[in-house]
Amino acid sequence: MHASNILIISGDGQLSELLAQTLAAEKCAVATARSAAEGVEAARLRPPDLIILDPAGAPASAEPVIARLQRGRETRAVPVIVVTADPVAEHELLSAFDVLPRPPDPERLRDDLAILRRRKGPFTAAPAPLDGDTHRLFADFLEAETGLHFDQRNLKLLERGLRSRMAALKLGSFTEYFDYLLRFANPRGELAKLLTFLTVGETSFFRYSHHFDALRRFIVPEIAGRREGRRKRLRIWSAGCSTGEEPYSLAITVVDTLPDWREWDIAIVATDLNGASIRRAKEGVYGDRTLRGASPECLRRHFTKSAAGWRIGEEVRRLVEFGVLNLQGGQFPSSGEGEPGFDVIFCRNVMIYFDLATMERLVAKFAEALTPGGYLFLGHSESLLQLSSRFERFSHGSGFYYRRREGHGAATPRRAMPASLPTAPFVLPREAMPRLVLREPPPPLFLPAAGTGRVPASRPPRPAPAEERPRDLFREARILFDAEEYGGAAALLDELLLSEPRHTGALLARGTIHANGGRFAEALADCDAALAIDDLLPEAYLLRGLIRETTGETEEAVADYRRALLLDMEAVMPHYALGRLLTRLGRNRDGERELRNAMRALERLPAGEMVPFSGGMPRETLLELLRSELA
Repeated sequence: MHASNILIISGDGQLSELLAQTLAAEKCAVATARSAAEGVEAARLRPPDLIILDPAGAPASAEPVIARLQRGRETRAVPVIVVTADPVAEHELLSAFDVLPRPPDPERLRDDLAILRRRKGPFTAAPAPLDGDTHRLFADFLEAETGLHFDQRNLKLLERGLRSRMAALKLGSFTEYFDYLLRFANPRGELAKLLTFLTVGETSFFRYSHHFDALRRFIVPEIAGRREGRRKRLRIWSAGCSTGEEPYSLAITVVDTLPDWREWDIAIVATDLNGASIRRAKEGVYGDRTLRGASPECLRRHFTKSAAGWRIGEEVRRLVEFGVLNLQGGQFPSSGEGEPGFDVIFCRNVMIYFDLATMERLVAKFAEALTPGGYLFLGHSESLLQLSSRFERFSHGSGFYYRRREGHGAATPRRAMPASLPTAPFVLPREAMPRLVLREPPPPLFLPAAGTGRVPASRPPRPAPAEERPRDLFREARILFDAEEYGGAAALLDELLLSEPRHTGALLARGTIHANGGRFAEALADCDAALAIDDLLPEAYLLRGLIRETTGETEEAVADYRRALLLDMEAVMPHYALGRLLTRLGRNRDGERELRNAMRALERLPAGEMVPFSGGMPRETLLELLRSELA
């Protein structure tokens, strides 16, 4: 790219003159346009090598102009530099080639021209797919720098993020972008800009409501009891806070739970790898969608409605301190002076990006960062099984959480999980498996229990024909599960079984919900009912084995796992569950044999395949876990 024909779009004549002087010294031909519409038309008629855009008003007004240029066949390959006085715009306008301060820095502009002139080839909007060798380059770099682990399960997420930055920088190949990333990861903040596309996921206030209910009903009152007669101090860390919904939800829960909260020393530390997310979190303004889990009373007490959206109240805002942190290599935040450690850590749907070794290190550091008896909350798809023995697990409602084992005096929630945990999570039967969605955490390994969730208004308004109704009910139950409406899913399964009592898929799905809610007798009844209809269901024996192992009926569990394998010798999870149980029973040789059988069956699955009956665990993740156990 020659970068010698430059179009300046600006209504500020003085700024245009300053830019033109710098560009003339670089032997560039300069044209000007005084408005965005005039500039876009001029660029379409005679495409320049570079456009310098001075947006009229807020920096965000540059986005639609850049989008129009990227859609145009004549202008989609033209890089755009934005000039603005907003100091954070560089990390917000990620579709721009670069963002210069106002007044523009001549040295930075000359650097931009030099970078463009060194280009190896033309930009294409559709580069060749990310191949294995190049994928490995990016995956190794990102894991070393951030701890994020990109394997086959999230390859498409990585590729989409890379393509987004390549489109902004007008780079035509993944290898050329890798060279750029290596050179400018820190000097130009390119790594932080790329991470914006790799770590953003949908979140909302009070997501996984049972976690906040456990805080309100058990944990905050228990901490208050421990603090009676002592310094009223509460420290919570939201690790991986995204755009702030989680830490603000934590602050609201504390305020609503402690009548005398103003007399407490409360600090909620919120960190995230994504600097753009942190900036949005500090603004504290949210739309209706992200607040769908908040009650009208919560909105009335803690938010103010404005033209921009719902703004978090100042009292809640003052309790939360935001900062950028890389969990892989950064220093963990301090809990403040006095007594060390956090009382509660939330790190939900963050470890899904890490490999097994990184997860083990991270959990060990969380244990050290917590006070004795402190609590750790993970996402639905994350478990401490095989990662740490320093925590005990509790279940509440439709979810679970962990407490650091050291220390005494913690109140016991209503339903604690048995000391002997099952060798594998309870899982959905094959026809009820949730789907993996990119940019979202993987589906839960534990199917939460049914509660009193409502059925959303999105259900079809007219009844389906009688012959289609059971199929529709089952499909809707799966949709509700994916949307975290677990009570609604259970209600639909009950409705389905009233009309189709011999629907084995519904029986096993309902049994899974019962099992994860600790209602083991009901779960076994559903398994037995399914087997009475069809005694050749390997998934029914697997689920029954998991339940029996949890309740201490180990020999019966062994028998059920073997029955599942007699029906399907290629099934991974029965081999895995049986191998771990036999090892725990001291039958190490038999246990190792079953684990190796599980590995051989796993290796025959295609790369990136979800392991059947694992609740959404990718083949590569379970392979890594098995290799670690066998080693």
